[in-house]
Amino acid sequence: CAGAPRRPERSPYDLVLQTAEGDRFALGRLRGQVAIVHFFATWCFPCLIEVPVLDALYGKYGPQGLRVVGIGMDLEGAKVLAPYARSADVRYPILVADAEVREGRSRYGRIVELPTTYVLDRDGRVAAAYAGPADPVALEKLVAGLVGD
Repeated sequence: CAGAPRRPERSPYDLVLQTAEGDRFALGRLRGQVAIVHFFATWCFPCLIEVPVLDALYGKYGPQGLRVVGIGMDLEGAKVLAPYARSADVRYPILVADAEVREGRSRYGRIVELPTTYVLDRDGRVAAAYAGPADPVALEKLVAGLVGD
């Protein structure tokens, strides 16, 4: 893994994308919550291993305020992301990366490695950022501490 990705220079909430189902989703809805923003692709094996881990964390810590959002980097967009989300029974929103995100012009900069994961605290600060798969035990420990605050 290449280490931690670049931290967003501006608010990590200033991003609005389409969901795999075609609705609009503003990351601003995550404000005040502990949030995991996960950049992935359906062709990325490490990403596909991480999705059920994030879904389990969402199921366990969602009632305490954890929110998870997946941002699919697939060039085919909703055409592949919607069927994947249904077949994997993902409970959190799957968003479709637009050209701005794929070209590195979003608040998150260029995503150079997949998966890339950001963990935001309730104040929108980046508590952790991972390029490549996150250690599931360390991630859960971090999330448990953040939602317990």
